Amino acid sequence: MREDIRRSIIDFVEGNSDKILDFTSRLIKTKSVNPPGDEREVAEIAAREIRSLGLECEILDHGDNYRSVVTTVGKSREIKGIMLNGHLDTVPPGEITWDRDPFSGDIEGGFIYGRGSSDMKAGDAAMTYAAAALAASGVELKGPLMLALSSSEETISKGARAIASSEAIKDIGTVLIAEPTNLDVYTAEKGCFWITVTAKGKTAHGSMPHCGVNALEGLCDFLWKLRSRWTDFQNSPHPDLGPSTASVNLMSSGVGTNVIPDLATASVDIRTVPGQDHQELLKEMTGWALKLEQERPGLKISITVLNDRAPYEIDKEHPSVNSLVSQVEGLLSVTPNKKAVAFYTDASIFGPFCGLPVIIFGPGDPTMAHQPNERSDTASIVEAAKLIALWAAEELS
Repeated sequence: MREDIRRSIIDFVEGNSDKILDFTSRLIKTKSVNPPGDEREVAEIAAREIRSLGLECEILDHGDNYRSVVTTVGKSREIKGIMLNGHLDTVPPGEITWDRDPFSGDIEGGFIYGRGSSDMKAGDAAMTYAAAALAASGVELKGPLMLALSSSEETISKGARAIASSEAIKDIGTVLIAEPTNLDVYTAEKGCFWITVTAKGKTAHGSMPHCGVNALEGLCDFLWKLRSRWTDFQNSPHPDLGPSTASVNLMSSGVGTNVIPDLATASVDIRTVPGQDHQELLKEMTGWALKLEQERPGLKISITVLNDRAPYEIDKEHPSVNSLVSQVEGLLSVTPNKKAVAFYTDASIFGPFCGLPVIIFGPGDPTMAHQPNERSDTASIVEAAKLIALWAAEELS
């Protein structure tokens, strides 16, 4: 990269540092809690900011108040482009009392506070100004830079799924998601496979269990098989993510101590690692259910998938990963860690579904995500904007 381009990018971000933080604050102040999910206002604010920076953008309407905002820098399609991706929604603030208004967007003592400050409105602001810095720098891009601020990542990812199915994705070769990483480079994440297991039997008097079919006992037999299977998985952990896990977190059954239950349900949170195929796991669990039905005449067990996010990883030595590491080293004089995370992002869509290499890199502390008194250090937001822009310029020029 030419030194004048590099200097232009850095100067643009530093010259707009107050605007970056103000934009972050306004995003935080604009509630986009999901559930229930309503991104109309926050999408308008993001779109106005993008347009104020001289970029055209489009608000995508996914229905039911879900919105995404998309803009593209550069017209050349000589090489595949880059997508900078984030999400506009946040989780609710929770029931625990915060030390300040969860939607204050206060900037104080080197931190910005509020729901979404870490996950991930700081990242949205950093990427927005990174795209603007690239456009203002005069760098000749050989491929497009798409900025996609997506809808409903915290639940159903309507935005990412729509973008992944669009014509525009055909021009993209690499994705960077600015989730909070403390400016480390995340190269792998666990998958998420949530299921509800429902067992149905036949009610009877508690003193005559032989006259009924105990749905709860059938469900417990199923869950015992699940526990045994995941004990096996402990013996083959992923080198960075550790083992796959399965946790039974909700359970319901019965109407009284003296009544054989004819209905029992359990919700299971399964976190998978690369190499585990969710459809194969579902096929295996369906086999357990069929066997239990044969062993317990009158018992019926069904499995409903609530959330299906494939695990993902990119080679730690992928050229785009090493290029980003080099930018961090050059600007901050530190070597970022290459790490993996247990939570899922929209990498679970753009990676497995689109077959694209995805890097997770952004400002903020990931341990603050979904926490009361969430905050992000302001310096990392500005540095992230510089680093993302410099990396994209290097990759595309």
